[in-house]
Amino acid sequence: MANTVSGRITPAIYLQAQQLHRARAVKIAYLCCAVLALVGVAGIALGYRWGLMVFAAGIGGLLGQWIAERFYIPYKVKKLHGQYKDLSSEFTMTWDAQYLQGQGPSGRSQRLWSNYCKWKEDRHVFLLYIADNLYEMMPKAWFADAAEIDDFRRCASQIGQATP
Repeated sequence: MANTVSGRITPAIYLQAQQLHRARAVKIAYLCCAVLALVGVAGIALGYRWGLMVFAAGIGGLLGQWIAERFYIPYKVKKLHGQYKDLSSEFTMTWDAQYLQGQGPSGRSQRLWSNYCKWKEDRHVFLLYIADNLYEMMPKAWFADAAEIDDFRRCASQIGQATP
């Protein structure tokens, strides 16, 4: 039996999807910058002239990543959402054990679950990846209840590679 959900992709949903998509890279960037800052502190403590420069680079990287996360990415997502007019239209997604089907203002699609390469999920959205940098999003707000979310998750688990 097929399940169907409908909704619109708002700028907030689009931002949530981008944040989930970027989450691993953001963690790695913060970690690398923090390590760089700590190496700089060690260099300063040991009297190396390069210590201050390495410390400043690490702190600058942390600050730059924080600014990008808080200001640039939300700005860019809002701008892109405004440019991609179809996102403001109603989408209908239908799924069963074999296929995920979508219908929107620009057409229809039908894809086997096995044709996705991976999927991610957080408390707001599912991302179903067609390729490493190309995904379809399914906002959890579109689902009627937890049972529908669980059914979708069960079907998505066929993809085989869930990443947190």
